Amino acid sequence: MNFKLTQLYGYPIGRATIDKNLYDKKTIIETIENNFKKDKKRNKWDLFGNLHHSYDDDNNPNQQKVDFKSLYPLYQTAFNNYFKYTFKSKDIKYGMRIVNYTCMAESNYMGEHVHDSIFNAVHYVQFDEKNHTPTCFVSPYSHSDYFGTFFYKNFNSLLDEKNILNSWAFGKWHLGIKEDDLVITPGVMKHRVDPQKSKDKNRITIIINVDILN
Repeated sequence: MNFKLTQLYGYPIGRATIDKNLYDKKTIIETIENNFKKDKKRNKWDLFGNLHHSYDDDNNPNQQKVDFKSLYPLYQTAFNNYFKYTFKSKDIKYGMRIVNYTCMAESNYMGEHVHDSIFNAVHYVQFDEKNHTPTCFVSPYSHSDYFGTFFYKNFNSLLDEKNILNSWAFGKWHLGIKEDDLVITPGVMKHRVDPQKSKDKNRITIIINVDILN
């Protein structure tokens, strides 16, 4: 598994690619798509969003449970790599749980939120680079509100908006995402999903929460 670590707003961001041949991708997508067809507004949690997702609705008798067991070993490998770079101890014990999946059609979106876990990850199981919007990370710094408004009005236009080292000057940031990317972040990193554009393919992600047990 390829893995790399970078920083966004000073947060450590882990990125890996999940090999589509190493998990039951077809069955997972089919189950989620079938659930979506039954209830396109499956949403027990996000009061500000418009989407189908499973959080807080795991025991819904009208929705089929998704079998994620083929993914856990792959996610574990990614988190082991992430912790190798972020912790001084090699003996880190952690609990990992898939807590949600999302399925978004055209115009669907998810409101701003953080996670109640130390770390979390998003696996982009079905993602169209041209028509799906990636996760939008929101700056934790108040100074980003002033660039382009009250002063330094032309400053942001001078910066390379694709260079993540410049994220400090922007109020929001999108990572260049490809299908089967896995992105690991601290749980306190605020993010949202902006409205989708695709009419032909649903955007599907799987969300993992991790807590340290040491």
